[in-house]
Amino acid sequence: MSSVEEPINWLENEDNVKHYEYSEFKDVRLIGTGAFGNVFCGHLENKTYALKSFNNDDEQTLKSIVKELTLHTIVHLHENIIQFFGITIETDTIRQVKKYSLVLEYADSGSLKTYLKKHFSELGWNDKVDLALQLANAILFLHKNEIIHRDLHADNILVHQGKIKLADFGLSKRIAEPTSLTTEMLGVVPYIDPRSFNNQYNVYLNQNKHYSLNKKSDIYSIGVIMWLISSGRRPFYPEGVKYDISLVLSIRDGDREKIISGTPADYSNLYTRCWKGNPNERPDIQDVVSELQTIFKSDMLTNTRTQVDLFESNEGNVLTTNDFSREISNSINKSLLIENIPNIIEARSDSSRISMTDSLNHLTVNKLIKIIIKKHSQGITFDIFDQIQQLMNEEILQLNQTVDNFINWLTNNQKGAKYNWLLGLFYYYNIVNNVTEDDKNKVFQLFSKASDDFSLAQIYLAECYSEGYGIKQDKYLAFKWYKKSVENKSIIGQLYLGRCYEYGTGIEKDERIAVHWYEKANNNDILTAKLYLANCYKLGKGVEKNEVKAFEYYKILAKHHKIADAQYQLGNCYNYGIGTKIDKELAVCWCKKATKSGSIVARVNDNEIINSHKILFTKRIYQIGLYHIGKLLVKINYNKAFHYFEEAAEIGNKIAQHNLGCCFRDGIGGVKKNERKAFELFDKSARQGYIDAIFRLGHCYDKGVGTSIDKVKAFELYECAAKKGNPGAQNNLGYLYEKGEGIEKNLKKAIRWYKEASDNGNRLSQYNLAVCYENEIGVKKSDDKAFGYYKKSAKYRCPYTLNLFYGNEINFEKDIIKAFEYYKKVSKQKYIEAQYKVAYFYDKGIGTKTNKKEAFKLYKKLAKRGNKSAQIRLGTFYEKEKKFEEAFYWYNEAKENEIALFNLGRCYEYGIGIEKNENKAFECYEKSADQGYTDGKFRLGNFYNEGIGTEINKEKAYELYKDAAENGNKLAQNVLGFFYEKGHGTEKNVETAFFWYKKAAVNGNEIAQYNLGYLNAKYRVAECYYKGIGTDINKEEALKLYEETAEKQNKSAQYSLGSLYENGDGIEKNDEMAFFWYEKAANNGSEIALYNLGRCYELGIGVKKNEVKAFGYYKKSNKQGYPNAKYKVAECYNKGIGTDTDKKEALKLYKEAAEKENKFAQYILGSLYENGDGIEKNDETAFFWYEKAANNGSEVALYNLGRCYEHGIGVKRDEVEAFKFYERSNKLGYPNAQYKIAYYGNKEIELHEKTVDKEYKFL
Repeated sequence: MSSVEEPINWLENEDNVKHYEYSEFKDVRLIGTGAFGNVFCGHLENKTYALKSFNNDDEQTLKSIVKELTLHTIVHLHENIIQFFGITIETDTIRQVKKYSLVLEYADSGSLKTYLKKHFSELGWNDKVDLALQLANAILFLHKNEIIHRDLHADNILVHQGKIKLADFGLSKRIAEPTSLTTEMLGVVPYIDPRSFNNQYNVYLNQNKHYSLNKKSDIYSIGVIMWLISSGRRPFYPEGVKYDISLVLSIRDGDREKIISGTPADYSNLYTRCWKGNPNERPDIQDVVSELQTIFKSDMLTNTRTQVDLFESNEGNVLTTNDFSREISNSINKSLLIENIPNIIEARSDSSRISMTDSLNHLTVNKLIKIIIKKHSQGITFDIFDQIQQLMNEEILQLNQTVDNFINWLTNNQKGAKYNWLLGLFYYYNIVNNVTEDDKNKVFQLFSKASDDFSLAQIYLAECYSEGYGIKQDKYLAFKWYKKSVENKSIIGQLYLGRCYEYGTGIEKDERIAVHWYEKANNNDILTAKLYLANCYKLGKGVEKNEVKAFEYYKILAKHHKIADAQYQLGNCYNYGIGTKIDKELAVCWCKKATKSGSIVARVNDNEIINSHKILFTKRIYQIGLYHIGKLLVKINYNKAFHYFEEAAEIGNKIAQHNLGCCFRDGIGGVKKNERKAFELFDKSARQGYIDAIFRLGHCYDKGVGTSIDKVKAFELYECAAKKGNPGAQNNLGYLYEKGEGIEKNLKKAIRWYKEASDNGNRLSQYNLAVCYENEIGVKKSDDKAFGYYKKSAKYRCPYTLNLFYGNEINFEKDIIKAFEYYKKVSKQKYIEAQYKVAYFYDKGIGTKTNKKEAFKLYKKLAKRGNKSAQIRLGTFYEKEKKFEEAFYWYNEAKENEIALFNLGRCYEYGIGIEKNENKAFECYEKSADQGYTDGKFRLGNFYNEGIGTEINKEKAYELYKDAAENGNKLAQNVLGFFYEKGHGTEKNVETAFFWYKKAAVNGNEIAQYNLGYLNAKYRVAECYYKGIGTDINKEEALKLYEETAEKQNKSAQYSLGSLYENGDGIEKNDEMAFFWYEKAANNGSEIALYNLGRCYELGIGVKKNEVKAFGYYKKSNKQGYPNAKYKVAECYNKGIGTDTDKKEALKLYKEAAEKENKFAQYILGSLYENGDGIEKNDETAFFWYEKAANNGSEVALYNLGRCYEHGIGVKRDEVEAFKFYERSNKLGYPNAQYKIAYYGNKEIELHEKTVDKEYKFL
């Protein structure tokens, strides 16, 4: 007996293993291939099995199979181990050989890796611990039976209906493969016991060492898999990057994955013990099971869902049959060949090892990337500039590298998104010295390249748009990229998206949605989100006020995370009894802690202001600077002052730092505007207690200058500076109290701070007080006091406010001329608002004669200075003068404005000053609508309705029309009525349709520019009366409205009147009047009226018959896109009606009309193909077009389909089907169909075991 025959005989002996008849498996299909054979899926008695073939020509493979099956029969009945059922043998009759396959349990979810990809976001910690426990129980069962798996990894652990199914325990280790599997071996390196990597010749000890994989090796693998379950991603490298020998060396030297934020401590402690380098320090499997059971039963776990680490790129996670089969194949194919690893390590020379350690490589770079990502995921936000800058510098030192090394390496390795992103960070955080404008542009490009598949890069791209870094500032695009990052599973992106909604950055402000995203980010352990949530609960912002919850959040952040802002707020809670009892001692305690943690406000309030060092020297330099800043007011000598400010600031002078910050903020002193630099300088100065700097820093947080908006911080800083007498801070503090931003709304306190600032000469506070007195905000209404404060404000360079009284007749007789003269006077002082008002008064003739020339001149001047309203007005001027390119230019300059965006949409839609581009028109209308512009919503609704620049979406169109209609857009009201009438995008409701038609019709007289919408609405009301839509039929009222709107040139009403006269419906039949109104409607552009004029001339209705004119009108109607007209033109060419016969042109037009679902053209095409008339005869194509026409309701096409089935024309003969189509044609009234039904009734053909009813015989 040969060596191959012995294992084959064992397999074929049914006493050893159960046999299944191969022929009994149904729907057997190949689902994967591998080096050893193929994987099939088959069904037997309503159950699915996996059939895995193997090479039965190889002796070693056969022996290994037999040996492993012997083991498998011991353990396969465990619920977490893939069940082995037996074998099946297929005989290849051609080659006269047998093919053997294992019959195994089919796992419906594929591998654990794929299962986590698809379901990770749905898993809570209970689910994750349960998966780990199931795996541990399976290994416990193996170890109790003295079986070591040796090959545990994410690809050979399968999942079936949510349950772990262990596969190939030791199987792949023992299958001999004819080729080297080094690549596959490296593919599972993270799961291999690293002690086995040392099976090599030891150069230093000059002796051989060998380590055999054992039970503790399985424990190591379990540890890595537990980490995988906690993270949802591949260890060490992202998907698509191959594991390499450098990773082998790194793991051997102790490198392990970092614990995922939010992991229960007991769980992470367990898996870190499992992957200890020393096997003796690892727990045994019984301990692993016991500890997992304890964790699972504990109340520590919540079902908080976790998202994949930001380092992962976002890939599709839908499991296909091919995915499943590949994983099954790979799990059996893969031979670890652990013994090969030492050979690879040994093959590398000592010098290459030294080179790898000393030089920079992707492993080191990846470490830095992961550290930065981890810090972001812990809540460090991008605007905390110094923290990330310091972090990167420290980590580079820790990695024993230099910034230049990283820059050089990254410049030469820009293939991966993460590398482009990291290179950008070095410039973005000024780690590279002397960052130029070109560098900033480069940063933007790097982030853009990385943003295709890297969510963190998408957030940085959003930051660039938000602050105008390397690109023109665009808050809307910033919001879009934040949103995209969240769609790509970014956790930190949730925080930024929340801030957009809280402060209305690039999107309409919505505090409830802001809280929603803060909650999500908080659930994912973003500490900053918890702080924002605490502020929201404290103020009742976007959520029901809950001071106790706010207090608890502050307490957690202050105690456990030592966050300065939280410590300060906790002190406030104790000081004022917010969410807790008043405790002054604890208030002082937490204020001091906040001071130590770096809180500027706490430091000032605690009277611990740090005095500047080197005060004598810096004072002298600062005085020189003051001299030059004094000259700024006279000779504008910026440069020299800036130089001295810079020197003084560098050695720590707080006043110089503040003034230098002003230079960078405003772009004066010979420097380019740099808001981030300004913010840093204000922060440094404020930390030394300089009150003006504290105010400026508050303003930065208030308006997002060089940092992200944070109204709570802004309030704290304003309050601190206001109490120290800063009038600007006092005014802004009043404003925050008035609006309830960063603090609970308190009008009494708002007035108090406005008055204090006003007494200190602050012009804005005087203006704000005037507004309060005028509009009764926090004070009793007093026009006298309001006027007095406006007048004071005007004296302090806010003169544009005084017009509010002259223009609105408050305490004055009507005196518009005075208001105009006042504007004219102050316009000379270059005040933008006043200048715009002067231009507007000239434009509209308010208080002076209309002077379009002067208005244009002023608009242009203001537009060049960036005034959006002036830019829009200037664009309108140019458009009226038909200078379309100039109009487009100015609309584009103002494109952050919703009206400008609407006008840009018009330009792109109609090709005004720019090439027509419906996609861009759609984008502009969408942005305009997002900013709340009603007309923009209406136009966007049109685009969704008609599929212009986007896919047709009736539901979206309905929502937009409804929104615009409710906000008074008359055109939208008319269209909304139509949507309700037809049930487009909403449930059909004729009563509501009638309501909106009437509303549009009634409102139409109010605004002249909506005349068209008004007439259309009145026409729709007429239609409702005529057809009884939403109201009783009233043909008299309908006719009256038709005539009224027809007289006002409404083409639809004109056409309807023509139809009524032609058919004598509700009015005496009169073909001449019908022709008259059709002609009116046609002249107004009605394509259907043109078509009917063609009919009139063809048939002699109300006019002398003239086929040439008929053909001409059909052609005109076709040109305007009326579908039936195309068919009629084709008919004319086909039959020579009013033109020469042209079969070729007729066929072309029939096809075009048929493809646009014209049932007449479809029927004719079928007839032409059946008869071979002007085209090659083709029964199948004839049948195709008959079927198309029948589906569109053609009774004659239904009849012809019956003929096709009856006689087998282009389809298999089937009289039962023939009868069905004749019956349907008959119901639509086609006479020939009646005859056919009678014929089949006499024949008594059986239809589904029933004879045709005799009732048809009378036909």
